[in-house]
Formats: sequence, C-alpha cells, structure tokens
Amino acid sequence: MAGVLDVWGNNETMNLENILFQNIKMSPYFKDDLFNLKTFFEVVDEIYERVEYLAPWVPRTKTPSTAFCLLYKLFTLKPTYKQMNTLVKHQDSPYIRALGFLYLRYCIPPEQMWEWFEPYLNDEEEVLIEPRERGITVADLIRNLIKEPKFAGATILPRIPVLIHRKMLDKLKEPEKGGKSSDRDKEKERDRDREYDREKDDKDRDYDKDRERDRDYREKERDRDRDRDYRDRERDRERSSYRDSDRDRDRDYRDKDRERERDRDYRDRDRDRSYRRDRERGSSSSKRSRSRSRSRSRSRSPVKASKVGNTTPPPASATTETLKKLRALYGDSSSSSTSNSSKLALSARYDSKKKDTIVLGTKRR
Repeated sequence: MAGVLDVWGNNETMNLENILFQNIKMSPYFKDDLFNLKTFFEVVDEIYERVEYLAPWVPRTKTPSTAFCLLYKLFTLKPTYKQMNTLVKHQDSPYIRALGFLYLRYCIPPEQMWEWFEPYLNDEEEVLIEPRERGITVADLIRNLIKEPKFAGATILPRIPVLIHRKMLDKLKEPEKGGKSSDRDKEKERDRDREYDREKDDKDRDYDKDRERDRDYREKERDRDRDRDYRDRERDRERSSYRDSDRDRDRDYRDKDRERERDRDYRDRDRDRSYRRDRERGSSSSKRSRSRSRSRSRSRSPVKASKVGNTTPPPASATTETLKKLRALYGDSSSSSTSNSSKLALSARYDSKKKDTIVLGTKRR
C-alpha cells in the first residue's frame, strides 16, 4: 500500500461544504500560520499542540476551527498510505488519530472506508467534539462518522452510496468477538461515567466562578463608564465656562480697544483742529506785520511822504540847485536891479503836492 491515497470526489474542496471551504481558505490562521508548514510531520506536531476539539466552527462564530484548518492543510500535502497509517496509530494524542479518521471519511473512496475503520472500533480514548461538552471515545467517533450524515450537527459529510452504507451498518450491528461485554467493560463504563460527572461538576463550578467574575467585571466596567461619563460632563462644563469667560474677556478687550481708538481719533482731530487754528492765526498776524512794515518803510521815503501831505522844507542843497536852475532860465538880475534886491526877496517854497515846483514873487515885509 505504497503511494498517495486515492481521493474520491472533488480534488480541490476535499468534499467540504462550500461555506466551510471558503471560510477555511480566507482564515488568517490557514493563510498565515499554516502557510509555513511544509511537511507532514510539521502538521502532526501542530495538531498535537493546537487542537482541543473537533467541531468545524469556533463556538457561536463563523470562524473555522483549528482542527478543520489543519485537516485541509493535510489534504494539500496529499498524504501517502504510510503517512496515514502513522496518523491513525499515533499514540501521543487521540486528536491526531481523530483527524486521521476525519480525513479518511472525507477523502477516500467509500468502498475502502471499512478496511480503515474496523481495526479501531475498540479505541476507548476520549476526544471532545465541542468545548465544554462531554467527550466521546475515538471508537464512538468512528461509528458516528459511518452512521450520521452530518458531523457535530454542523457540517454535511460526503454521501456514501446506499449499498456500501448498508453493509457498513450491518457490520456495526454484529456483536464483538467473545460474546457480550464483560463485567470489566461495564466497570470501565461506570468509571468513565463517574469521571465524566466529576469533570462536569468541576466545569460547572468553574463556569459559575467565571460567570461571577464576568458579572463583577461588567459591574466594574459599568462603574468606570459612569465615572468616565461624569468626568466628561464635568470637563465639558469647565470648558464651556472657560469659553464663556474667554469670550467675555475678549469682548472687554475689544470694547477697550474700541474706546482707545475712539479717544485716539478724538485727540487727533483736536490736534489737527488746533494746528489749523494756530496756522490761520499765524498767517493773519504775519500779514498784519508785513503791512505795518511796508507802511513804515513808505513813511521814511521822502518822495512817497509827499503823497501823504508831508510839508517838511527841502534841505539847503536842494534849494541852491533850484536857484541855479532859475538863474539859468531867466538870467541873473542882480546887476540891473540891485536896488530892488533889498526890497524884494525871492523866496522859494516847496510844494509838497507838485514835485519840482517853485513858487516865486513873494514880497518880504
């Protein structure tokens, strides 16, 4: 029996239900963790370390279980007859043998199943189908794989042809060699039941403890949430009060700035008004001072003073020049009329209204 095992049915999906197959392919555990496992013995070691129950789904989820991810990983490696014999006879863990029988149920042709299953119908080591439930023996697991159309009530097993299935059921009904079960087997059954009851009681106690712990944890979480909500409300209230105070302070600052700007504008307008007023006053006073200076300068001028009626007599030099002009014009009468010179006196008077006018003929008395 050397070589690779024959595969019956779909060579890609391993005859798994489509939804289970798709979830296994998309599982992070299968894509990431199992991707690095390249050999049959690495997968066996992973089964020994990781598998704790055989159900296809993680309880109350749609996540494929570790057992079925490893089962499909075995399918991708295409185990040989020798490797499958190693799997179903492995003594380190009953879960290794259980996954071997699951692989045989899904993959090999139905007519070969009884040859693989029949030698192990007395395997009394227990495995768990679902966590926190009563375990079953490997022998009962094999019987259920033959009898039931579903595994763990959660996934459909490949259909066995009717005739082959009927023969396998008939063989299961045949009594074991040696007649009825012995008293020793019954005692083992009772011991197993007592052990199961003890384990169940322990699990129930653990479950009660877990429930109490969960309840305490939820209450603590509730208290923490309440305290957090209270702190958040207080913080929001403080922030709102801070925002209001900041808003008021900003409003006061703006009002003060506005008042300062208004006062500055008022002072600037007053300064400009005062400056213009002072300028106007300065210009008027400068005009008056210039007019007074011009009037004073005119009064000092002898020509211009005659226009305003100044009767001050001209100086002697001016009179002498005037007489010279008269002598040149009329001649010198001093030689012809010397006697009359004593009687008549020629006087010249300066007329202030007419320039260079000499009035003659005044008589001296």
